[in-house]
Amino acid sequence: MSVLGKELMKWSRNLHIYVSLLGFTLFLFFALSGIQLTHESFGLDEAKATDQALSLPLKLAQQAQREQVLSHLKTGLGVERFEVREREIEISLMSPGQRAQVRIDRATGKGEIHREQRGWIGAMADLHKGAATGWVWRLLMDITCVWIVVSSITGFLMVLTLPKRKAWGLISVAAGTILAILAYVLIPVG
Repeated sequence: MSVLGKELMKWSRNLHIYVSLLGFTLFLFFALSGIQLTHESFGLDEAKATDQALSLPLKLAQQAQREQVLSHLKTGLGVERFEVREREIEISLMSPGQRAQVRIDRATGKGEIHREQRGWIGAMADLHKGAATGWVWRLLMDITCVWIVVSSITGFLMVLTLPKRKAWGLISVAAGTILAILAYVLIPVG
């Protein structure tokens, strides 16, 4: 093996090992939550719905200032939509595994909050999809995807530099590629 080949193998092996270990927890999380999504959470994320009456001070309901209303409600969920209409305030709230709809009558300050909770299974599904997570989690998802790409490429380069494993490594990559293409092309959607 040439000096360049040896350096490439050493570089690939070290990068592959440490990039893979750095991303281990996230790789595992996305693999398991992906299986769960593919199988509709195995029926374990049934939504549990509750309705609860609420009341805003009349002045707050009539002014309908977003920050003051949200501060009063203290739901702990992210705001997806805050809409003020002539007669009511409607708010949609979300966080991983949880959703809530709030309707408040502006004339009386009386309202209702309808909550749906899907537990940790539903939270995992939402985290996998990046639903209701915010920019930090979505950035972490992007970084994880880059980790997987780097781990895959360095693993492939490592196999290319191992003479005894090169042929079977290339056959494995080709077989995996062909299977993925066949699954996409031949298997009907739905």
